[in-house]
Amino acid sequence: MSEVINHLLELDPAVPFDFMINDILVRTSLRKFITSHRIDTEKVISIEFMPVTSLSGEPETVECPAWIGALECPSSSGLMFAGCYDGQLRAVDVGSYDIAGAVAAHDAPIRSVSTWVDDSSGNLLVATGSKDQTVKIWSVHADDGNMTQLATGTSSMSSVECVKYWEGENMLLASDYGGNMFAYNSMDTTGLVSDENESSDRHTKKKSKMSSGAGQSSTPKDLTHKFSIRAHTQAVSGMDIGNDAGRVYTCSYDHSLKEWDMERQECVATFVGAKVCTSMHIRTGNNLIATSHPDGRVRLWDSRHREDAKCAHIFPPNMATTATVSWTSQVKWSPTNAFIFAASNYNGEVCVWDIRSTVPVSTAEAHAGKVLCLDWLEKSTGKETTVSVVSGGSDCAIKSSEFS
Repeated sequence: MSEVINHLLELDPAVPFDFMINDILVRTSLRKFITSHRIDTEKVISIEFMPVTSLSGEPETVECPAWIGALECPSSSGLMFAGCYDGQLRAVDVGSYDIAGAVAAHDAPIRSVSTWVDDSSGNLLVATGSKDQTVKIWSVHADDGNMTQLATGTSSMSSVECVKYWEGENMLLASDYGGNMFAYNSMDTTGLVSDENESSDRHTKKKSKMSSGAGQSSTPKDLTHKFSIRAHTQAVSGMDIGNDAGRVYTCSYDHSLKEWDMERQECVATFVGAKVCTSMHIRTGNNLIATSHPDGRVRLWDSRHREDAKCAHIFPPNMATTATVSWTSQVKWSPTNAFIFAASNYNGEVCVWDIRSTVPVSTAEAHAGKVLCLDWLEKSTGKETTVSVVSGGSDCAIKSSEFS
């Protein structure tokens, strides 16, 4: 069919196309599709076509001296942030793919990174959570990528697995391996951002882009718990802010996904699955939640069905490139396409899925080892905006593949 469309449109060079019938992507011959979906051939069948989307063949690569445990790619910042197993937080320039700055943030592997812009100063702030049982907030210097520690918080004697800034409440949430969720008042850093900038401006020329320790203009402030919740019976492996006001979602090794009313600090819905959850992500502006699992699957949940609380759809392991089912480490929705999500696995693959298809629309053998984390990167170059999937793995590399 792709050849027919190219001929009719007189395209040169030829462009590959995808086809969709009844909002389902066609991934077999037309005859098999019609038979398997029991489509009435006595009626006119409408077929939609669109250019094929896929990951680029040659990814950009950033080499690091340690495993990459967490990635965050804030839009319009010009930087992406990697939390590494050597405890370093590294800032990467998305234009040159060079390391723009680094700081010895923790004494143990960094498990999670979250970024936001401080309303009072306009500075980019980064929160990190680590196996050393601490949460730290950093201010990033836009001119050189240098980072200065502003505040530190502790968990209850357990590895901090997730950190997430809650913009609507100006609050930093963290969760740990013991199943606890904490809320820190990020306003504890008020005044430190501007003070630190003034000090930085006086000493910018004396500072190196690569610092072996945390840059500080004063002693970091202690983050205080606003409240804490015993959220799960096992490690909290994922956390995200809901689309409805006051709602937060968590997933865990205890096989459950939970919805929380943070005003009452109560669980209002529990979605129970058959497997450990390794990560989760909520689709912006919608009700679908994606979770990843060690059985190689990605599961979708409809947050509106609280009483039913059943899995809405299961995407099977990608068996096209290997016969071995591998742990799916992370899942992230595309920031530009509501039908697309990316998932990483321990086979070294990054797979991009369309929820209207039963197989991945694109698969990249991105890493020589396990893929531990991923994120989407939006990058503007002039009038054009490109979208890439960025991944980090046990091969100590960050890979960025454009998706188009």
